[in-house]
Amino acid sequence: IYTGTFSKSLSPALRVSYLVLPTILLPLYKEKFNFHFSGVSIDTQKTLELFIKDGYWEKHIRKTRILNKKKHNIMKESLLFYLKDKIKILREGSGLSIVIVPIVKINWEILEKEAINKKIKLYYIHSDSTATFKAICMGFGSFLEEEIPFSVEIFSKVFLLAICK
Repeated sequence: IYTGTFSKSLSPALRVSYLVLPTILLPLYKEKFNFHFSGVSIDTQKTLELFIKDGYWEKHIRKTRILNKKKHNIMKESLLFYLKDKIKILREGSGLSIVIVPIVKINWEILEKEAINKKIKLYYIHSDSTATFKAICMGFGSFLEEEIPFSVEIFSKVFLLAICK
C-alpha cells in the first residue's frame, strides 16, 4: 500500500493525494469508502490524469531531479569552499537538503542571534532540547541555482562569528 501527495513534486496548491492498493483490497475499499466524495474538483483530477497519461509527469520528474542534483552540488561545493575545515557533511543526496555538523565548538546562542539578524531560518536535527549534539539542515529547494553560493556565504559569516574562541 502506497500513499502520497503531489504537493512537493508538482505544486503545493494542487492538494491532491493518492492511494495505491493491491488489487485484492480494492473490493473492500470500494465497500467501505464508496460513499466518500473527493474534495478535489473533477477538472483538476482529469487534468492530472491526462498530465500523467501523456507522459508529462515523467518528463517533469526527470527535469526536477536534474535541477535538484545541480542545486545539491552547488550547495555542497559552496559549503566546502567556505567552511571546509569547520563542518562535516553528515547526510547528503536525499531530499532537498544537506545536513552538516560543526567540527569546531559553536556558541549556539550566538549562531541563532546572528542568524535572526541576517534573516536566516535555522533548522536543527537533534534528539531533544538539551542535546549537546546538533546538526544543521541546509535546505536548497527554494533557492535559484545562482542564489545558493551567496546564501551559503552569508550563512558562513554567521557561522564563523559563532565559533568559540
